[in-house]
Amino acid sequence: NKPGEVTIHADSAGTGITAVQQKVKVRDPSALPSVRFKGTPLAVSKGESFMLVLCAVDEDGNPMELDEPLPLELMLVQGKGTLGGTASMEMPTSGEVTFRGMHYDGEDSFALMVKAADDGCHTAFSEPIRVQSSILKQSGPGSGRFGTPALPGSPGYGAP
Repeated sequence: NKPGEVTIHADSAGTGITAVQQKVKVRDPSALPSVRFKGTPLAVSKGESFMLVLCAVDEDGNPMELDEPLPLELMLVQGKGTLGGTASMEMPTSGEVTFRGMHYDGEDSFALMVKAADDGCHTAFSEPIRVQSSILKQSGPGSGRFGTPALPGSPGYGAP
């Protein structure tokens, strides 16, 4: 089949009466979108909320819009913990969707896969995501301990 529009006719056994007439769009298979992870954190804290951004791209990797919404399923493919949050969403015709409120309860690195719920042809894999200790989150300006170093003359400067 060539890309374009095809009209399908069905008639009643030689009577010449058309019973059904339907126009159908035929797309070039190379023009079908792929799904890619666009925004994935390098590291997350165990059990804390994070978000992922996915987009539709053409065969050259350029963002593209969709003709119709695309239902997606997100699943854990590497890691010993459990992925939580809403793992099924629909990518709108804008070609971009954000999975918010995701969380992972494991202590090991993990990777995700997303696929179209209806066909599995649109599949993408994330890079591994590290799980960091929540103690790293205790940094703050001037703490001089786990993040931003204290500046001379500020509270915590020179503290053991």
